[in-house]
Amino acid sequence: RLAPRFDGCRSYRRGNQLLLMFGTNPAFRQLLPRPVVDCQRFTTSRANADTGDRWSDRLLLEENLVRSWRSLIQDWYPKFAVHPFRVDPGTMRRDDTPPDYRAFRESMVNLLIHQDYSDHSRKAVIRHYTDQTVFWNPGDAFAADGDLLEPGEKEVRNPRIVLAFRRIGLSEHAGWGLRDIFRNWQQLGNVPPQITNDRRRKSFELLLNKEALLSERQRTLHQQLGVTLTDEAARVLALAYREPNLMLWQIETVTGLPRPAALAVADELARQALIQRVGTDRYSLATHLRNNRATNGQARGQVAGTRELPTDHVARSLTEHQCRIIDACDVPRSLADLMARADAKNRVYFRRKHLQPLLEAGIVRMTNPAKPSSPNQRYVLTEAGVAFSGDVTAQRPRGLS
Repeated sequence: RLAPRFDGCRSYRRGNQLLLMFGTNPAFRQLLPRPVVDCQRFTTSRANADTGDRWSDRLLLEENLVRSWRSLIQDWYPKFAVHPFRVDPGTMRRDDTPPDYRAFRESMVNLLIHQDYSDHSRKAVIRHYTDQTVFWNPGDAFAADGDLLEPGEKEVRNPRIVLAFRRIGLSEHAGWGLRDIFRNWQQLGNVPPQITNDRRRKSFELLLNKEALLSERQRTLHQQLGVTLTDEAARVLALAYREPNLMLWQIETVTGLPRPAALAVADELARQALIQRVGTDRYSLATHLRNNRATNGQARGQVAGTRELPTDHVARSLTEHQCRIIDACDVPRSLADLMARADAKNRVYFRRKHLQPLLEAGIVRMTNPAKPSSPNQRYVLTEAGVAFSGDVTAQRPRGLS
């Protein structure tokens, strides 16, 4: 009988890792007195769910890792897979493969093999929304952020679990699956996955956002620039509009190219004055494109696919609350601060009726768009919003200042 013992703070002893993989339920729960994964499914977008909507379906996994993996792939993933499929419980072979299967499979494997099982106070969580899926793990990755997507061996927290998953065929690249996740998501035309490796809080988060990187508005913008772009270059430029600093490893992942070829794409975009180098392996959108967004009618929010609102029409249709939001957002403001300034009481109604239209119009932006519900979230005018605010001041009805 193996008692729960730890091997420092990084991994369990060999016997305990075997119990994690194959142990009976009583032995496993003695070793790990918390769920392995908490799976939650919402039937709405993340922004709406974060305003108070409760999950519609939940699955708590409290068995060994092999059984937990089987439940994830057989019972959980088919609930939201694009094309539900059947898995043979004996061979684990699938009959029909959904287009996002590889990304979800490796994300779920990553959740099981890399979490810190010595942390008994926090559990791994999968939250699936209609527009994105979030995988959160207790335990940060040991590798540097820029090295996470590089091929080759890396230091891992649970090496025996990683090896076991690979040898018994539960994952093709257990331990190296992030590259597969990014590649699959890129093939689907989505914006790249987002990784938050928080060493201070000892946590790891992977976000799969179901948003097209190259929208029709983005393609139209590229045509208006009068340049001819390859598909890889177009994706890099679209990402540059979203990311203030674009690292070379991000260019590699969004193009699916090896480093020399990705560097060649970046250099060609720089030669055409569409992006600029701002440091070693770091790029940003060209200054003239950033400065001309408002005058070209292509503000940050509009590039992302939001609607264009003529100034005079918007000025006439602004609510009193929206006028106060615009006045207040000359500096970053919290949602609570904006509600207080607008004398609003209902948080959900205020966000949907007054704040969201300004976000969609590209007048106001979030300081942390990757985490809409972050307690540190702030709202501030975009460059187009600053110009818009000045243009419509004289057109506002009196008494709305």
